[in-house]
Parts: sequence; structure tokens; C-alpha cells
Amino acid sequence: MRKARTVIIVEDDERECKRLTEHAAGRKDINILEVTNSARRAAEVAHNMLPDAMIIDIELGKGMGSGIDLLKALENMDDDQRPVIVITTNNPSPILHDLTRNLKSDILYYKKQIGYSAKSVFDMIIMLCGVRGEAEDDTGEYITDQHKTESEPSANTRVLISKELNKIGITENSAGHKYFVEAILYIMKGKATVSQGIKDSSLSHCARHFEVSYSTVLRGMNAAIKKSWDIYDPKELAVHYTALLDRYTKRPTPLEMVYHYAKKLRETQEK
Repeated sequence: MRKARTVIIVEDDERECKRLTEHAAGRKDINILEVTNSARRAAEVAHNMLPDAMIIDIELGKGMGSGIDLLKALENMDDDQRPVIVITTNNPSPILHDLTRNLKSDILYYKKQIGYSAKSVFDMIIMLCGVRGEAEDDTGEYITDQHKTESEPSANTRVLISKELNKIGITENSAGHKYFVEAILYIMKGKATVSQGIKDSSLSHCARHFEVSYSTVLRGMNAAIKKSWDIYDPKELAVHYTALLDRYTKRPTPLEMVYHYAKKLRETQEK
């Protein structure tokens, strides 16, 4: 059986802490190491216990310090020890979003967005931990990429990805279609690593694979998403794309879409 992912919760809202811890208590794949409202305490525990992930409230208005302080304190951690970092906030500012990205956070959740829940946060943690290239051996322990042998996804997997994209209007004729297919396959192969980071683990792979710039890949994906969400009925899209949407654009981001479909197809194949 896969071992539980260890998580530190950094949150000053008692109700939010309760929601997260109660949900985690009902899961076998999550183990909460610490719950604190102090950025300094969280940094100490992170360096000493090396958790798999951290859920960080960016404001910590009722606590000590801020999520930004904590992100800065984690900057000197080695890449192979750095946890997956999930930011939560009540502040929808794009500037704040960019700042946390620059400080190496992995994903940001706006607490008031539709669909936000403790389950969605922990599901994303499991997903992001999984793309670090870890796998299980026969005893249930994790092994690293250099020791595992993994067959390439079959041509059928590529077809399945393409069919999912077609449902939301991103067809083979779209410039971004091939980038999405390749990025999703890359994540499903488990080739992403901590040292590369999320940016390099999928989109930069596409840039190398197709011999184009990173910005070309990103523009192609964004254009494909924008075209679909501009043309098609949002209610129809919501039937086929069930992940969270950006609060302002009402569309998914390229990375969120890549991870959503990688997770969805993995679960389908495991059934």
C-alpha cells in the first residue's frame, strides 16, 4: 500500500484548520505532521521533518509572520528536500499570485472560488507529489526514477487524451492540441522532477520536444483554451471539464488543465 504523504498546515483560521484536518483524518494517503499559525514555526518544522507538502495561508493575519515570509525561509532548501507548496488565500490579486509563483510555490487556491474544498487541496497534493517521479515497488515502498522501469504510455493513451481535448473544443487542428497531449503524457510517465520544478517538468519538455520556445508552447495552449471558452457554451464545457476555473478569466490555466487530465486519465487506467 502506498505510504501517506506528510503535510504541514500553516493557517490562522480555526474553521479552515478544522475543515482540512477533519478531511485528512478520513484519508489513508495523507498524514498531518503539524498545524500552526506561525511562519517561523512552520519553517523550523519543514527543515527538520522534510514534509512531502505544505498548505500555506498567505496572509496569516491572526498568526505570526506571513506566507510570504515562510516562502522566503524555504528558498534555501535543496530541491530534493523541498515540499510541494500549496498556497491558499482570500486575496485574488494577480500580483500576489505572481509573487508566490516567483517564490517557487506550486499552485494557488482562492478560498472563495467555486469548487474550493479540503478535498480539492489534498487531491492536488497527491497529484503533484506523484509527478515527482516516484513509484512503488512490490513491498509498497517508494522507489526513485533511476531504479524503476516503466513502460511508455501506449498509443491508445495518446488517443484517449486527444478525445478528452476534443470534447472541450481543443481539436487536432488547434495549435495547442499537440502541446497539451505531449505535456499530459509527460506527467503520466512520471518524468517530472523536483529539481526541474513544475515549469520545466511539462511545458519546457514540450518546448524541447517540438524545438520551439517555452513562450510558444504557453501561447499555443492559452490560445486554444481561450478559443474554446470564447466559442462554446460554458454549461456544455462544464460537463466535460470539471476542474476549477480561474476566478477572473473563467477559464483554466494550461498547467491546471495538464494536471487535471493527467490525474483523470491515470484514475481511469487504474480502474
